[in-house]
Amino acid sequence: MRKYIIFSFFIVIFALALKWILTPTTGERWANSPSAIGLLNMDDISKSFRNTSKINDFEKKINRISESENLIIIELEKLASGFELIGWEDLNDNKNIDYNTDEKLFKITTFSDHAIIKGLGVNSSFQQEIRPYPNTIHYANRSSTSYFGGYQRYGTSRYYTSYRFLNTDVTNDRDSHRRSNEYTSQLNSNNNFINNNGDTGSSSLMSQKRTAYIRRKSNDPRFIKKLNSKTSNSVFTKRMSLNTPSPRSSSSRTSSRFSGSFFRSSGSQV
Repeated sequence: MRKYIIFSFFIVIFALALKWILTPTTGERWANSPSAIGLLNMDDISKSFRNTSKINDFEKKINRISESENLIIIELEKLASGFELIGWEDLNDNKNIDYNTDEKLFKITTFSDHAIIKGLGVNSSFQQEIRPYPNTIHYANRSSTSYFGGYQRYGTSRYYTSYRFLNTDVTNDRDSHRRSNEYTSQLNSNNNFINNNGDTGSSSLMSQKRTAYIRRKSNDPRFIKKLNSKTSNSVFTKRMSLNTPSPRSSSSRTSSRFSGSFFRSSGSQV
């Protein structure tokens, strides 16, 4: 009887230890989420672009769709027959575009009668042509003083959103939307897009900037504490509270507490 009790005790201890080892930490779960890898619902980005006539409103809509921890900032340059718009994720969270550290997530190029929307990074599998595209006039045909409703730098026809507008209007609009019941519908839309686009989010498309960002954040105790807080504004935290885990998360997790790394569904280490 005594041997049986001792044996049962060790079985329970072993089972608990195995569960602890195999259960991913908060940082590991976050590392495979859309919030971490910069995954966007490009279908909704495209719809918003077609239905929005002001660049500042479009920027707000992008950040309502995005699950990223950081803001998505627009950079836009006028071309001969249209413009090129690039959406950057502000990976160092300084409310400014830094070419050495931030990452491009998508690009929109407009011409006189059509536009091409292309995902970048982990969104690279998405490309769409809009033809005809009459709304080009709303963005491109503006006087230089009110160009795209923002301000210019270096006297060129290039648009950047001001730090003040990003830090107040865009941030407040995004945070308020994420706290609303409406955002649950956005998460469902994001899930549908991800599940219907099998190549989206592959580790082979992940840049070195993104990999370095994920490693740094997933090992930052202050950031992990924020994710675990009930008052966190992270979409990852909201997913956990609503019991709506990231799509394909169960099939993409093969990490352990001792690996010091994370893996995506392709099985390759990044």
